[in-house]
Amino acid sequence: MEANPINPPGHFDRHSIPALGVAAIAVLLFAAALWGPEDIRTPLYLGAPSLIILIVLRQLVATAENIELAGHLQQQLFDFNLLLESGRIIASTFHKHRLEDIYSTAVKIAHGLVQADIVALPICNGDGTFTYVESYGRLAEILRGHTLPMNEGGLCGWVAKNQQAAVVDDLRSDPRVVQELADQMEVTTALVVPILGDHGVIGGISAFRKGRPYQASDAQLLSVFANQVSSAIENAKTYTALENRLEELKHTQTQLIHSEKMAAVGQLVSGVAHELNNPLTSILGFAELLSHQPGLDAATKRDLDRIYQEADRSKKIIQNLLHFAHQDKPSRTLADLNEVLDRTIALLEYQLRVKNIVIVKDFAPRLPITAVDIPQFEQVFLNLIINAEQAIHETQKEGKITILTRSGPSDQILISIRDNGPGIAPEHLPKIFEPFFTTKEVGRGTGLGLSLSYGIIKQHRGTIRVESRPGQGACFTIELPISRDTGPLESPTHEIPPLKT
Repeated sequence: MEANPINPPGHFDRHSIPALGVAAIAVLLFAAALWGPEDIRTPLYLGAPSLIILIVLRQLVATAENIELAGHLQQQLFDFNLLLESGRIIASTFHKHRLEDIYSTAVKIAHGLVQADIVALPICNGDGTFTYVESYGRLAEILRGHTLPMNEGGLCGWVAKNQQAAVVDDLRSDPRVVQELADQMEVTTALVVPILGDHGVIGGISAFRKGRPYQASDAQLLSVFANQVSSAIENAKTYTALENRLEELKHTQTQLIHSEKMAAVGQLVSGVAHELNNPLTSILGFAELLSHQPGLDAATKRDLDRIYQEADRSKKIIQNLLHFAHQDKPSRTLADLNEVLDRTIALLEYQLRVKNIVIVKDFAPRLPITAVDIPQFEQVFLNLIINAEQAIHETQKEGKITILTRSGPSDQILISIRDNGPGIAPEHLPKIFEPFFTTKEVGRGTGLGLSLSYGIIKQHRGTIRVESRPGQGACFTIELPISRDTGPLESPTHEIPPLKT
């Protein structure tokens, strides 16, 4: 049979002390029966039997004291070994670096460490409240997920303020205890110790049980364990922060590579466009000359007009490509945003038609002129339309994108781009304008389009918001103040806009 680690073979147990006390009393009674009580009480009595009895008694007392001391030392050794094992188990959760794993492991260890009925982990939320993020034991679900104010009148609040353990012998008589919770848990005594981090109190460990009150030794043992939990939590947070930083660096590297590629593509497009412009100019010129020749039949005239129109359309596409590839310092000029939208749509017209996506233009007939950076707004419109096109194409065989412009109240221009795609999941809406956030497959996007668009619009003192419900498409609305100021733009902003769901 495996030996009990608390009471190894060959060692006295602290519970043997009462038996030694009984033996000592038996010896005294035996002595009193033989020699009389007067002889026993007389310290100077020098009879041989009395001396033997005194020696035996002294040996018994010394043995009892040694056994009690050995018991204390053995219990301390056991507690020390238990803490070492607890630390090893807590440290083993570090590779997972998930706080949930650390919380779950901590309450299970603490449950056995101080022989509790229920152990819970209250963690500070940073807003004057704490939440029992994890619990373990009988009726533990009563506390799990419960949020309470971190006030000084409460037990956890008192522990957090004083940064020391609290032992409650009777929960019903302590005003710091929420009596309703104590009654539901069917416990009578509690021990709460703080978990102290680098910058103050992180939370605490709360142990509850019915019957035997906790002792100071329990508080000391649980406090040492709380320090181990604190180290695990801080390490997990540091690990997570480093992971996030590494991910940001990877995204930054991707952005730089993408920028270099775009710069190379821009140079390539610029060179190709210039090469194509020359023959297109010749085609336009000769088509126009031929179409004015006398005696042409109707069919030939119609064909020449078609050649001229298609060549002219090609030239406009090339001009738009040159415009997008051109890198200038941001500057504002007065522009009609309806025309900016038309140029952007012309660039995407072919690929939208191939994917059976219809563009519906609902433009205000007399949209006010306003000062904008035209290339930047072309980029904004391009990003929004491409996002709509990709959302539709991934789930549907055909779709529709509706672009609306209006003069809004208070000298504003309203522009909305709505699609009938699958919509945006509610959990993604809060992150939609964050840099590098994307739900697309690797290689399909960098997650920068909406973030850059948001920054451009904020530079122009405008706002952008998104409305979406799953299965009902998405609508991006831009509100832009009408301005005649062609001065420098404001510095970019990194503030995240409010969302409407």
